[in-house]
Amino acid sequence: MSTLQEIQKLVVEARGEIQKGNRNRVQTVLWPNIKSMLGQCTETELEWSYRETMGRLIYKYLNDLTLQGVPKPPAINLEQKRNDLKAGKVKADEMKPISPWIPW
Repeated sequence: MSTLQEIQKLVVEARGEIQKGNRNRVQTVLWPNIKSMLGQCTETELEWSYRETMGRLIYKYLNDLTLQGVPKPPAINLEQKRNDLKAGKVKADEMKPISPWIPW
């Protein structure tokens, strides 16, 4: 079983790889691992009903990183995103990537 902290580590690693210009590793290794770990996340960490939405949030975040053109893009906090999901603060239109380069 996976935890949000383990997934957070992969997202941070993916962010670093994107900053280095190594998008291929994100596409072929890290993103598939993140999706898999979300599916195996414990119920106490992330309820089943939020897993797909969390996956879409991470997907959009990673896709949009290369478009920002800043040396250090902002980090994503998965625990905060989980709390936002529970509170209904995340809308579906916010989850569409601007220019997808990672295959869903």
